[in-house]
Amino acid sequence: MRSTNCHIRGIVGLSPTRSSEILGVAEVVDCIELSVADGKNQYFNKHCVDSATWLNTNFRNYRYAWVLSNVKKLKSPISYLKKSGPIIWMPIGDDAAIELEEAIKLL
Repeated sequence: MRSTNCHIRGIVGLSPTRSSEILGVAEVVDCIELSVADGKNQYFNKHCVDSATWLNTNFRNYRYAWVLSNVKKLKSPISYLKKSGPIIWMPIGDDAAIELEEAIKLL
């Protein structure tokens, strides 16, 4: 669950928070804004957020479900130069992009 909508579609690299390594890839296929009723019922098997958390005021802004498909772990991590500060979409540089393209071909 995310606090922002996602208009990007296609293959993206996956990197843990505070990491400078891409560990996997996924395809972003949709983004669904959920209401309280949706979150507690129809999509629970997708996000697994329990009712108490869903209704918590600290969780209130997390209403966007980024729908991922074809999630795959890379055989080995790909390092990139991380910029400081909170960033949702990180440019990884040409060298890392080439290495990622090659790694995807091997999946």
